[in-house]
Amino acid sequence: MNRCPGLDGGSAGRRLSALIAVGFFLSAVATLGQGLPDPLNSPTGGLGPAAPPTAGAVYNITLVSDSVPDLTDIDSYLRSITSQYATPQEQAIAIWRWSQRLRKQTSNPVETGHFVLDPIRMFNSYGYCNCGIISGINDALWLRMGWKAHYVQLGDHTVSECSWDGGKTWHMFDSSMSFYCFNDWGEVASVREIEQNPRFYLENFAPECATNPVRGPDDHRGWRCASDHPVEYQRTLANGYDSFKPPNDIQEANLLAQWGDRYVLNLRSHEIYTRHFRPLAGGGLRTFRPVSGNKDVDPSGNLRANGVWRYTPDLREPATRALVFAESGVNWAKDGVRPFQATGSVVFKVNAANVVTSAKISLGAIAATVSISRDAGIHWQKLIEGAGEMECLSEVAGVTE
Repeated sequence: MNRCPGLDGGSAGRRLSALIAVGFFLSAVATLGQGLPDPLNSPTGGLGPAAPPTAGAVYNITLVSDSVPDLTDIDSYLRSITSQYATPQEQAIAIWRWSQRLRKQTSNPVETGHFVLDPIRMFNSYGYCNCGIISGINDALWLRMGWKAHYVQLGDHTVSECSWDGGKTWHMFDSSMSFYCFNDWGEVASVREIEQNPRFYLENFAPECATNPVRGPDDHRGWRCASDHPVEYQRTLANGYDSFKPPNDIQEANLLAQWGDRYVLNLRSHEIYTRHFRPLAGGGLRTFRPVSGNKDVDPSGNLRANGVWRYTPDLREPATRALVFAESGVNWAKDGVRPFQATGSVVFKVNAANVVTSAKISLGAIAATVSISRDAGIHWQKLIEGAGEMECLSEVAGVTE
C-alpha cells in the first residue's frame, strides 16, 4: 500500500495494508486544486466533485473493529492482540499469529536504501516481506513486551525466538513458513530443542500449523498446511525440519528490531481520505511500491493501493490561512493570495496516514508555480508553472509527508 502527493493520491493495500495518500510540502501562490479529476481515471479511485468547505478538523483518528488489531502504535497493537490472554505462551502465539496474518511472503520493501523494519509501518502500509524481515519484526514485538529475543539464521531460512523468563527457556516462532511446535512439556520448542529432537517438529507441531505427524525426517507424508503451494514447492514437514539441522547461528546482538512509528490520521478542512476494500483500478507504478530492482512485488495485482487522499485548499478562503505551514511575502485577500513585491510563497504540509505511491497535482492560478519537497523543505523541485496538472511518482513515492 501508499501514495499520493498533493491534491490527489492513491494508496495501496491488502487486508489492513495500504500505501496511500499525499506526502510532501506543497508551495504555491494561487488557488489550488479546484475541481480535480479522478486520480486514477476509474470509478474505483474517483471521489467525485470536491466536497463543500467545512469548518474544523479531526486529529488522531483511530478506526478499529472487534476483529482486527489496533495498529496505531506498537503498544496499542500489542495490547489489542495480547491482553485477552493470561499466559506468556498464549500471548507469544497471538503475536506470531498476527505476524502471519498481516503479511504476504514475498520480497522486502525498501525505502531510501533501507529495509522497512518497523512493525506498524510494515503492517499498515506494506504487508509483504520475507522470513528475515518478519523475524526482525517479531523480535521488535518480543522486546517491546519486555522479553528477550533471538534472531536465528538457519541453513536456508530465518526464524526468531523469544524468552519470557529472562533467558531460561527459549521458544521458536516461524512467521514465514507459519510454524511453531511443542516440546514434551507442552512449551513452544526452541531451535536447540528441535535440533536435538526432530520429533518435536515432525510430530508435536501446533494443530494450526501442519497435518499428518510423520515417523522421521525421511517421511514426506506430512505437510505444513499454511505454506504457499506446499506440493509444488516441496514444503513437507520433513523439508521444514531440514532447515533446522545444525549448525544454526543464534544471534544475540543484531536482531533487526526497530520500532517507534505511529500511524497518524488527521483530516483538516478540504481533506478527504477514502479507503476501498479492493485495490484501485488502473494499476501500474502509481499504485504500488516496487521492490529491489524496481520490480513489481505482486504481478497478480493484489498488493496495490486501495485509498485516495484528496486535498483541495482554496486560497480565496480566509479560513485556509489556518492550514498554512509557512508563508512569506504575501497578502491574503478575498480574491486570493498576492505577493507584496515580485514573489511570495505559501507552504502547505501534507501528512499522509500511509505511505505514498503517487500523486496528481492540479493548480488553478495566474502567475504561480508549485514546488514540492520530500525532505522537510531542505530541497525543492519545481513541478508546475502556471495553471495546469501534473502526475508525480518519484517526487513523492515512499514517504508519508
